[in-house]
Amino acid sequence: AQLLGETDPQAVTEQVLEHLEGAAEKLREIFGRVDASVMQQTRVTLRQSDPRLQPEFIEALGEETYEALADQPLENLDAEQREIVESVLGWWRQNEIYRSLLLSVISELWVDYLTRVEALRVSIGLEAYAQRDPLVQYKSRASELFGELLVEVRTAVIGRMFNMRPRAAQPAQGSAQPAQANLPSPAAVAQPAAASGGAAGNSSGKKKHRKR
Repeated sequence: AQLLGETDPQAVTEQVLEHLEGAAEKLREIFGRVDASVMQQTRVTLRQSDPRLQPEFIEALGEETYEALADQPLENLDAEQREIVESVLGWWRQNEIYRSLLLSVISELWVDYLTRVEALRVSIGLEAYAQRDPLVQYKSRASELFGELLVEVRTAVIGRMFNMRPRAAQPAQGSAQPAQANLPSPAAVAQPAAASGGAAGNSSGKKKHRKR
């Protein structure tokens, strides 16, 4: 507390932002490794991955290199190529997770915001007893509630996004073919740290395998 008291607030802000950006980058690396591991275990090639990833792989690897590697299993890639693939996978997965997280937080808090606005609408008539214009007071208070909503959304998203933990899907034993062309959904790869293992285990999709 004494060190913070003697530090410029702007410097503290920059240190916190740098720390959070570093944490987000590390999570992105982990997400990429997990998705790459899933692709390798299920024998999914770059060409068989999500179609939305194809332009990203081509841009990152180069069209010629991509075509040479597109139909090969990931274990055939060298260290540099593997790192590029993991970088693309991590970036894409993190964006999908954050998008899903943002939508869920907004949906959750929006309902609470509407409830508070409705309560305000019902009670705003009492302002007339204090000789204040109810319409003016309603607009002012509703604006404050909306500002509070934005702050709550930012706080909730930031608070949850750093609690996500990757969870690799376990392929069934004896599988000889890729389980599916697309990677697992974000919910199947990342979950809040506080979530129970049983609930997380139910989120992975069913996979079909050819019998040997």
